[in-house]
Amino acid sequence: PDSSKINLALRPPSIIMAVAAPTFALLLFPAVVLVGSHVAVAQVHSDNILQYGAVAGVNTVAAAQANSKAIEEAAKAATGHGDSHADAAAGIVVVPAGQVFYIHPVTLDGMDGLTLDVAGELRAQNNISTWPRDSDNNTFDVITVSNCNQFKLTGHGVVDGQGYDWWWYAIIGGISGLWRDRRPHLFRFSRCKGVILENIRMLNSPQYHVKLDDCADLVARDMSIYVDVDKQKSMLRQHGLMQSSVGTTADGRQRAIEIPTFPLNTDGIDPSVNGVHIYNVTIENFDDAVAVKPCSSNPGNLYCNCSSNMLIERSTVRLGVGMTIGSVPPNDNFNCVENVTFRDIVFHEPLKGIYVKTNPGDHGTGLIQNITYENLELIDPVWWGIYIGPQQQEQPDKSGPGCMLYPIEGCETQPLVLIRDVTMRNVSMSGGVNPFAGVVRCNETNPCTGFLFENVHVKEALDTENYIVECVEGKAIDCAPSPNFLPPRATGLIDAAEQSGKYDSPPGPNYRKKVHHRIPRPL
Repeated sequence: PDSSKINLALRPPSIIMAVAAPTFALLLFPAVVLVGSHVAVAQVHSDNILQYGAVAGVNTVAAAQANSKAIEEAAKAATGHGDSHADAAAGIVVVPAGQVFYIHPVTLDGMDGLTLDVAGELRAQNNISTWPRDSDNNTFDVITVSNCNQFKLTGHGVVDGQGYDWWWYAIIGGISGLWRDRRPHLFRFSRCKGVILENIRMLNSPQYHVKLDDCADLVARDMSIYVDVDKQKSMLRQHGLMQSSVGTTADGRQRAIEIPTFPLNTDGIDPSVNGVHIYNVTIENFDDAVAVKPCSSNPGNLYCNCSSNMLIERSTVRLGVGMTIGSVPPNDNFNCVENVTFRDIVFHEPLKGIYVKTNPGDHGTGLIQNITYENLELIDPVWWGIYIGPQQQEQPDKSGPGCMLYPIEGCETQPLVLIRDVTMRNVSMSGGVNPFAGVVRCNETNPCTGFLFENVHVKEALDTENYIVECVEGKAIDCAPSPNFLPPRATGLIDAAEQSGKYDSPPGPNYRKKVHHRIPRPL
C-alpha cells in the first residue's frame, strides 16, 4: 500500500536497516501467503532454457534467435503464460552455468514474479547489421522487461553487450552525420514495480547498461558493471576525440590526463524511478555511473511523476563520470528529481564525481531538490571532481551545448530548471590537476537556493583556486577552499514560484556572482 512506501533518501541508517530490507523483501517477493489460519506456499517453477531449444556456444544469427526465443518461452512457462505451469505464481528461468549463449533481443512483457537466473553467460550477438529494428529503424534493446510486478535478475553470471562494433557505429555516424545514433541498451525496464538486480556482472553495453523508465521500487546490489575503457580510449584517439595534457598534482606528481570529447554513453544505471536502493556496486564505465533521470507529470505515467526517494551507497566507481543527477531539461509536463542521497562512495580517477546537470530547452520547467552527497572520497580526479551546472558535452546526435572547453569558452546556464537544497557533507578530494576546486553555476534569473557545503576539502593542483560559483545562495561550514555562496534571502524565488505555479525571474537586484580567476590551460 502507498502508506508503506519508504523514503530511503530521508530516513536515518538505523531506520533503513530495520525497516527497508524486510519491507522490500515482503513487498517484492512474497513466498508465503497467509490465508485465514492456514499458510499457503506460492508455487515456484524452474525452467532451464535448454529445455526450450537454446543452443550453447554458437555465435550465429540463427543460434542467437533460437536462444532469445528459448528465454521468452521459458519465461512464459515459468510464470503461467504457457501450458506447462498454468498455476504458477512465480517462476525461475535458468541460464545454466559454464555455458555461453548468444542472443538477439529478448522481450519479457507482463511476466509477474519472474526470476532470470543467469548462472552462465548471455552475450549479445555482435553482427550489428542483422540486429532487429522497428519500423522507425530504432534498434531493439538487448533485454526488455515491461509491465511487470516483481522481477529479479540474479545468478552470479555475466551479461555481455559486446558493444565494441556499436561504439564504432556511433563514432562514425557522429563524425559523418550519415546516420543517427540508434544503439540498444543492455537492459530496459518500463512500467515495472519491484525490480531486484543482484549478483550479476554486466559488460560492455552498446549504450546504457540499465535504463528504467516509469518504474517503482528498485533494488540493485552486489553487482558490477564494467566497460573496456582502454578500447574506448583507443577508438576515440584514432578520430581525434580525446583531449590530452599533462598536469601536476598538489604533491608534485606529473599526471597524464585524457578527456573524451565524444560521449559513448555507456552509463551504468539510469533510473527514472520512485523508490531506489543501490548498494555494494562496482562500476567502471567511462560515463555516468548512476545517472538519476527525471520523471514528469505526464498523465500516461503509471508509477513515476518525479524521480524520488533514492539511496545510493557503499559503492566504488572507477573512471566514471559521476554519481549524477540528470541531465534534467525543462519539460511542458514538469521534469522532477527529488530526495536523492549518495553516500559512502569512493571514486578512483573520476572524470567527474559529484555531478548535477541541467540540459538545454526553451519551454517547460523542471526541478532538482533535496539532493545529498555525503561521506565521499575522490582520488585523482581527471577533470571536475565537483560539477553542478549545465551539461557540457555534445551528444552523438549533435544535441547538447558542446561547451567542453568551459571556462575558456562560455557554457550557458538553464533558467527553466530550479536547483535547490543541495547538501555536500564530509567530502575529500585529492590528486587532481584542475586549478579550480569545482563548479557550481546557476542562472541569474533563477538562482540556486538552500545550498550547504560542510566539511568539504579539496586538495587539488598547486595553488588551488576557489570554486567557480554563479548565482548560488547558501552557506559553507569548515570547507577548504570555501565556495563563497551568496547569503540566503529572506524571501524570493521559491515563495514566488510556489504562489504562481511557475518559476519567474526573481525580484530585486541581479544576484549573479561574477568570478574572475585565471584561465587554466586546456586539459
